[in-house]
Amino acid sequence: MAEPKSVADAYADDLRPDEYDLRRQEKQAQEEQAKTKTLLDSLATLPSGAQYLKVNNRQKGNAVLKELKQVPWRYEDLKADFELGKSSCALFLSLRYHHLHPEYVHGRIRELGRLYRLRVMLVQVDVKSAQKTLSELAKVCVMHGYTMIVCSSAREAARYLETYKAFENRSSDALKGDKPTDFLSQMSDVLTTIRSVNKTDSTTLLSTFGSFNGICQATSAEIQMCPGFGGAKVERLAKVLDQPFRKRAKPASSTSVLQSKDFKQDSTPQAEDEAERAARATQAAEAFLVQDDDDDDD
Repeated sequence: MAEPKSVADAYADDLRPDEYDLRRQEKQAQEEQAKTKTLLDSLATLPSGAQYLKVNNRQKGNAVLKELKQVPWRYEDLKADFELGKSSCALFLSLRYHHLHPEYVHGRIRELGRLYRLRVMLVQVDVKSAQKTLSELAKVCVMHGYTMIVCSSAREAARYLETYKAFENRSSDALKGDKPTDFLSQMSDVLTTIRSVNKTDSTTLLSTFGSFNGICQATSAEIQMCPGFGGAKVERLAKVLDQPFRKRAKPASSTSVLQSKDFKQDSTPQAEDEAERAARATQAAEAFLVQDDDDDDD
């Protein structure tokens, strides 16, 4: 009787390298189609007349325009290179052109001013050594309130422009993700905030003790009997569960500034204001030291 083959051997026999490459290309094509569908669906939600990406006339001949295939565009008289929405725009800069004309970007920034709330500097890296130039451009963008996006090709730059335009009226909720609503997922999110406790450990605790209250009432010996829980992990878990939910600052010490003889003897309004300010500063310092000690203990 022949020995059973491993999964890797069986997979290698059933799938030749050329077939693997073909499947990988098909997967990439499916992902590209999914992205295209998302862009078109988002574009369909824009009001009539706003679906066009407005392009400055001076961008004629730019290779990026040939790659704009998912969003319709047209030339218009603009201050910016691309108008992504009513309050957003983009300036396009090729590093090769920037090396030949370093003053160009500064003139465009002055010309554009603050006409748009969101201003993007779309930088295409088409030179070999770009680190120093990118650092200088990053400083310029920070000084003038621009968001710098670096891309390596015209296709990538076009994809950024298409995405900005397609999601013009989308809210930020799409970036937040879905919050778990079931009990197990919520408890897993809570317990995994403890260092070295993973989702498997949280499932083990909940299945063993039944609820969060049961975990809190369990002793260290009982928790250590669960699989995957050693002494160090049990000690961290117990330390977190024993802490109060809200940190409280220690009461003011007996050497508080308000209790000093100098402030007791001088009862003028100016002295009382100084005493009050000094007391607040002392209490803030003590609260900071308490928090710092707690962080060191963690």
